[in-house]
Amino acid sequence: MSGRPWSKAFIERARPEALVEVRAAIAFLENGLLADGRDWLLNTPQVSSVDLEAIWPLHWLFGMPGAIPAEVASKETFPKVFAWVDRFSAVVGAARKKNGKAKALKGFEAAEKIWAAAWAEGLRGVDERDPVGLSAGQEVLVHPTDSGVTHKDRGTLVGLDGEEIVIEVKTEKGTVRVHAPRHGFRVLAAQEETKL
Repeated sequence: MSGRPWSKAFIERARPEALVEVRAAIAFLENGLLADGRDWLLNTPQVSSVDLEAIWPLHWLFGMPGAIPAEVASKETFPKVFAWVDRFSAVVGAARKKNGKAKALKGFEAAEKIWAAAWAEGLRGVDERDPVGLSAGQEVLVHPTDSGVTHKDRGTLVGLDGEEIVIEVKTEKGTVRVHAPRHGFRVLAAQEETKL
């Protein structure tokens, strides 16, 4: 997928180093961002998107029995981080209870809803000072830099800044906006495709 082996032997050899990295991230949260006893990372009254972005790997790992051995991280060694993850789980559980079960959609049903929907956000525009030198309305290609580089999304550039790339793509049913983060994605003028 991204150039590294995924054999059982490789994963077993890489596990100790991975656990070192996970423990370092947990320690950073415990002794840095959560050190003052706050409930949420930005000291907000409720969970924010910052918490969501930071918490998901830990929430996922803590939910897998045996993924993080107790000698690497536990409620005893990192009480603030584990309490933060527990608070998040409680918020998610309350939201699920309040909102009920999500309706499952088939792919074509989801596509119909997307095509029928209004734009959810305003555009920040294209930063003309961006180092890649692209302009609003220019035909561009967007693709990940780590894997999947053989498929490039083609569209009209409508948003570009240090955080995000937004292109409009015409389909049979209308126009959709495709968003990609700047980190890990490349955007280039469509005519540059043959140069790379």
